[in-house]
Amino acid sequence: MQLPELTPDQIQQRCTEQSYIRGVDYFHTGAIGNATLHGHTLSGTCEGTDIDPYHVTVELTPTGIATVDCSCPYDWGGDCKHIVALLLTYAEVPDTIYSLDTLLAALEEKPKPNLLQIISELLTRVPELIPIAQAYSAVPVTPPRPEPLPLVAVYREQIDGIFGRGFLEKHRLQDVLSLLEDLRRHAESLGQLEETERALSILHALIHQSIAHYSDTLQGDELPRFIKKCTRAFTRIVENTPEPAAIQEHCQMLLRLSFDAEPVFTSLLTDFLEQLCLMEELADLQVAIEHALDESPDRPKACSAPACVVFSIWRN
Repeated sequence: MQLPELTPDQIQQRCTEQSYIRGVDYFHTGAIGNATLHGHTLSGTCEGTDIDPYHVTVELTPTGIATVDCSCPYDWGGDCKHIVALLLTYAEVPDTIYSLDTLLAALEEKPKPNLLQIISELLTRVPELIPIAQAYSAVPVTPPRPEPLPLVAVYREQIDGIFGRGFLEKHRLQDVLSLLEDLRRHAESLGQLEETERALSILHALIHQSIAHYSDTLQGDELPRFIKKCTRAFTRIVENTPEPAAIQEHCQMLLRLSFDAEPVFTSLLTDFLEQLCLMEELADLQVAIEHALDESPDRPKACSAPACVVFSIWRN
């Protein structure tokens, strides 16, 4: 797995002079805690002005940084001082960063009772993790619509930060698309490394948030073109996945999104899901589509039609 090399100069270019100076101070005073690397995700906590430490997350790519996120309220341009401190930890003292991949490899060898004890301890000490544990467990999902998958929710929030708030002028949209494209390429790299769930979660979030922010643009063809590239990348990863059935939940959530999206995106999502539906391993996806159409008051009934008929009804 290739990780980028970052220098203090590169980190300084990402923020204001004040943020960098304060971030250097935080780094040298040991404000960063629990610095962890999992795949291309760098995370940690940073002591700040609040009682509780801030949570910092950085999505790396083989050549640089895709996205950054901090729970602090900073919103004045560039990276905040907490992000700077975490990036300096990565650049200057990488040996202090704990590898979650190493821990997970060790846990794979542990018997089930030990793993359940670890999970119990984590959920007791950090109850905020319970929704994530429920999402990965066999506990039935009761809401009428599926809630975002945990990783998808994280990436959606990060992508919202890329889009920013309000209307995007043409030149600003191009800057946003450049960052989104970096994230899409990062997802494809993860797919090649067989980190399928993370790769699909990024692409899922890119598709969802690009559609959500379409009204903030001049509604040209830039975002539809970008979403089409994301669906192609999604399909390629699924085709090369040893267990394609694991992506059923992604597909069903994107199916629901197609009902709510503006018409310009309907055919994109329809073509995308139709291609997946025709894969032998994902035959159950057609059943999900039929049920969704039957339950939707503004869609014709699909009955038990074959996939091509189902999608023909759907498009109309």
